[in-house]
Amino acid sequence: MKVALSQIHLPIGDLEAFQMRARSQLHMAESRGADLIAFPAPLICGSQPGTFAGSSAYQTRLVDALHSLSSDVQASGVHAALVPAPVAYGEGVLFETFYLRNGRVIPLRLLASQSRMKMDESADPWAPICFDLDGLRIALSFDLNRDIELLPPGTDACLYFQLSPFSVDELSATLGAGSCISQYRNLAEQHRIWIACMAPVGLYDSDLYVGGSFVLDDSANIIASAALFEQDLLVCDFGKISGEKPSTSNALESISSSELLWGALRRSVTDFVESFDARTVLVELDGSVSSALVAALAADALGSRRVVALAFPTYGQATAKAMQEEATAFTNARAEADTLHIRYVEHSVPDSLQGLYREFELTDCDLGSLYRYLVLESYASRLNAVVLSSYTKTDYALGGAREFELHFAFAPFGDLYLSELAPLVEYRNRVSEVVPVEAVSMDAINRTAVSAVDRALTSLRRIHSVHGDLLSVLEDSAHNLDADTLDTFLKEHIAQGKPGALTGVGQMFPELMRALCFLVQSGASLCRRMPAFPCVSSSPLAARTWPLSMNWLEPAEGVRPDAVKGLVDYEMEREERRLEDAGQRARQEIAGLIGQFLGLHQMKPDDGQDSSLESDEATKGESVDLGNESSPRYLEDDAPGIDLSSEEAVPPGFRMGGPFFSVN
Repeated sequence: MKVALSQIHLPIGDLEAFQMRARSQLHMAESRGADLIAFPAPLICGSQPGTFAGSSAYQTRLVDALHSLSSDVQASGVHAALVPAPVAYGEGVLFETFYLRNGRVIPLRLLASQSRMKMDESADPWAPICFDLDGLRIALSFDLNRDIELLPPGTDACLYFQLSPFSVDELSATLGAGSCISQYRNLAEQHRIWIACMAPVGLYDSDLYVGGSFVLDDSANIIASAALFEQDLLVCDFGKISGEKPSTSNALESISSSELLWGALRRSVTDFVESFDARTVLVELDGSVSSALVAALAADALGSRRVVALAFPTYGQATAKAMQEEATAFTNARAEADTLHIRYVEHSVPDSLQGLYREFELTDCDLGSLYRYLVLESYASRLNAVVLSSYTKTDYALGGAREFELHFAFAPFGDLYLSELAPLVEYRNRVSEVVPVEAVSMDAINRTAVSAVDRALTSLRRIHSVHGDLLSVLEDSAHNLDADTLDTFLKEHIAQGKPGALTGVGQMFPELMRALCFLVQSGASLCRRMPAFPCVSSSPLAARTWPLSMNWLEPAEGVRPDAVKGLVDYEMEREERRLEDAGQRARQEIAGLIGQFLGLHQMKPDDGQDSSLESDEATKGESVDLGNESSPRYLEDDAPGIDLSSEEAVPPGFRMGGPFFSVN
């Protein structure tokens, strides 16, 4: 049997786009002879759906879309499709797996859970479920490490849907990473089972996935693998036990963590720009390592023609040393722009803005920030562009927001500390040297860290009008701070949750520690004003918000609050009728056998089969009635394009056909 893994990406909440893209993937899978097609878990609502999964409008439109897709599956040469989607269950959210076959939509996890709880209240409702297709028993899992020990005997293959996003701190849980593949190889070889890993790709809200779906046979050989960072359709033939030794290392296993992180960030830039339907990106080059790296990332993701680099010289008075450092920084910026073949433009504050300077009593910093904002807005409007910010996690932790921030900006390195950019620079410069050596020197990185602290102090004074001894201590110590010391304190205090006094900085410099703690606490609200960023670590600072594409959820006309529940109720009632019919057949056969034994009835050899066939025909002729006049039309036998009475429409795992004794 051939299984197709559809490694695609779509905007969150766009069900119409999902239907169109799913049909396209269905036709491609059919042309390659696939019998089953599976889609990624976060494709419809991302990995953190929240309360939207309980929305009546969402459930109604989801079920309608799945019925439409199920009809397409029925009309194609593909036997079935698996579509994971979040649904409300009790007080929480459950990732359901909808089984589409012969025009029907079957919620496998909810149906199996209710069946188990009905038979045994102590049973695990979320044990892995299995279904049979073309003689192959396939298990479904969202947590393979947990479920692998709970698989029913006789399971031939397990289809694993990845939900956990990419994290540079936990590569063992990232499909596509070598450590993760090695881990699943051990599971496949230990349990003698085929494993198909369905990996998402792209940016979903702030969660990032790198792709790299793959299939392992029961001897831990990598049979097939999909591309990393790209959309792909992986079709693999599930065969019998091979008994071969594990194959040598695959290309996916040899990729480095820096290459994996760079590819993931590149993919996040592409998806963010596409979500705004933008043609161009704007990058501000200021000579720092983060701005140089952002420009290189943008050129790699979109091409040089779609990147415009802007530079804004400091406005106002400055020391001779500061002016010399700025001149060197802009020389490096121009050199990098030439190397990347991107457009480079410098903008200085014009004299015409001096009136605003006097009228509104702006500081030099405020006027420079205002002019920067106006220029970026102008370019974005004329070029249909979005802005890529050079903010790092260090900036977010300190709350270093500027006076004017753009709502259409994106910070690719917003979940990486400043000191963590060095491996990325080394990797990118090995490919081609685009980041100037001066920008990655320790002095340059430390100056960038000092600038982050200065911005945070400026924001704190502007928003809270704070003046005091703590800020004076921080001002005096800021120029002696280095990036490693600052980032180490932020990691210990924020990510690890250590009190300030127990951090390394707290034990060596108590006054500086108190000032930094105050700055972090006060800057938490400013962090929300800063651009969006992809989460690539195990402890992001993201304040998650839902995208505009989810606005279609409420209000909606003709919603059905029990849309998903109706599917489960129908399948449960249908199964009860089948069990009742099976019991009746068993009683008739037993009575016939006893009568034949006592000589009361001469039973023909094929009587049992005839009665079974008659009973099957009677079952097929039954009309569906859930006892509710307002039942949705898709639960009626006369619904167009859906044959609910077909025996083939029942998942083989729930079917009981034929005489009772032939089954048992």
